[in-house]
Amino acid sequence: MKKIKKFSSIIIASIFILMQLLNIPVNYVHANEASNIKCNVRIEGMQGIIFQGSGTGNNALDIFKNAVGDKVSYHVTSSEMGDYLDTIDNIKSGTISKYAGWSYIVKSGSQIISPSAGISSYVPKDNDEIILYYSDGNVPYVNKITFNPSVIVPNQGFIARLTYTCKDFTNWPDYTVVEKPVKDALVTINNTDYKTNYNGQIAIADGLPKGDYTIKVSGYDDNALNKVISDSFKLSVNGTSTSNINMVESDVSSVVPVDNSKIAKNVDNEIQSTLNVVKTYDTPWAAMSLQKLNIKPKEGFIANAAKDIAEYGIKDYSNTDLEKLSFGLIASGYSPYDFNGIDLISTLFNRNINDYLINDSIYALLLYNYGNINGSYKITKEQLKDRILNSRINDNNSYGWSLTKTFDPDITASAITALSYYYNKDSEVTKAVNDAVVTLSNKTTDSGYIPGLYGPSCETNAFVIMALTSIGISPENMTVLNNKVVNFAKSNGDPVSALLSFKSGNGTYKHELSGSSDPIATEETLRALISLKQFNSQGIYNYYSSNINSSSLKKYNVSSENNKNTASDKNNISNDSDKGSINNASDKSNISNDVQTLPKTGSFLSEKDLILLGILFIVSGASLLLFLNKKNNRRVNNE
Repeated sequence: MKKIKKFSSIIIASIFILMQLLNIPVNYVHANEASNIKCNVRIEGMQGIIFQGSGTGNNALDIFKNAVGDKVSYHVTSSEMGDYLDTIDNIKSGTISKYAGWSYIVKSGSQIISPSAGISSYVPKDNDEIILYYSDGNVPYVNKITFNPSVIVPNQGFIARLTYTCKDFTNWPDYTVVEKPVKDALVTINNTDYKTNYNGQIAIADGLPKGDYTIKVSGYDDNALNKVISDSFKLSVNGTSTSNINMVESDVSSVVPVDNSKIAKNVDNEIQSTLNVVKTYDTPWAAMSLQKLNIKPKEGFIANAAKDIAEYGIKDYSNTDLEKLSFGLIASGYSPYDFNGIDLISTLFNRNINDYLINDSIYALLLYNYGNINGSYKITKEQLKDRILNSRINDNNSYGWSLTKTFDPDITASAITALSYYYNKDSEVTKAVNDAVVTLSNKTTDSGYIPGLYGPSCETNAFVIMALTSIGISPENMTVLNNKVVNFAKSNGDPVSALLSFKSGNGTYKHELSGSSDPIATEETLRALISLKQFNSQGIYNYYSSNINSSSLKKYNVSSENNKNTASDKNNISNDSDKGSINNASDKSNISNDVQTLPKTGSFLSEKDLILLGILFIVSGASLLLFLNKKNNRRVNNE
């Protein structure tokens, strides 16, 4: 397999992990009434504060623009992760350090928030402070100062220790929250300067007179990245009360209020307009939807895969690559048992199951059911089911699945769909699925969005719709599960109307509300629309089920295809003349949706993704790369 494809899988699999390795807490877009919010804005440069002032607006970016006006030059770039500032005061991304760029945090009372959303998507509260700083992901901010003794007695010496907290992924995908010292920082108290040592400590040998003081922390370094984000803290020296300072890192989990309740829902029209776009796509996932709509898919991806495997072999194909290609072959009417002489099914299911990530297990089980796979393999359906069940997480009473310990609605939805075959048949599966559905319902906002690891997205809503329809639960109404009310119909919308709010025009959909048309979001929306249409007529529908006997499909042979072999297509795929009527003959049983990765990168890597890759290589080292090279991440499924 081509080296570029191997590295592509590594890149996409690593993006979510990278956010943790860079000590960036995983947060969501904050909820607040988005109208004329007033906040303080501070821009930290390498030699001092570039700007400090206040502004108003509907989100953090608007507030920034209003505050700086024409006092500071800047440039905003749009990406799949949202809008971000790539240049401020003529300091561009990659200027000081190859992998550095502009980041932001928000101080809100006693909380420090590091949003994982684009600055245009974050809505702060009145009187918050938005701090922009230049970083390669390793510039810390002080969130804790401890004193020894904890009660400072006037005019007696004491020691202060400055620390910050981050998530340590040494044992990835598990992590631990660790406290690290802030080293080499300049600390100013009562007009006296101190410098923190390797342990983040300073010693005030003679103490301070009784009174109130300001502790100023900075770490400017002319032509290098700052040692720390500058800040100031209040200190009271009175000999009676504890002086320790603790800024709490906060996770926020809701989104900007939007009224989606009036969005028209014409599923047939939406399918047709989106189909007109998706039928031009040449991917395995597009092939599946086109097959269901009786339209012959493009086969360029098949020819490319055959050429790739012929040149580089099958050994380095990841589990995700094999699963994705097998889905596309089956949808296109070709057997995955003999792909140019290679048995993809045997290759996939005779691997070591211990090398499977949760997304690998999910898609392997989906493939078993979509292709009606039979045969004796090392990895069985029961083993995959048990592995998925055993991978459940409880993230502060949020039950579901994830690559890490943080609840992920995308992977959770995919796991639900994969397990739907056993739903109401296996008591353990039923309980696990019901718990996850309740969690998804609780996390659905009043507007119908289900925030993912990087905020609300079109793909997350699509996944959840597919998951719910696969087990017969309406994404638009109320259901009772185990005496618990599950209501996806919220006051200002539901997952379906929220999905439609991502429409970009001409049949395309956006990854995020502030973004532009995105092919992955568009294709995945079509999957959800097909699922919804079938659910509305049948009461239950799993996109990943079919009655296709994949073992009876025709072989794909490069030489015969080049000679335009006209062997009959045993998958009953029709031509465009059917104009998008759903192929029910191939879709009457049950099973799941597609796993996506955190941030939605798509088939082609954006400039920001490449920057993240570079940082990953520096931070994680060769050992992590070797580990990830054996595995793959959920988002690769969307390529």
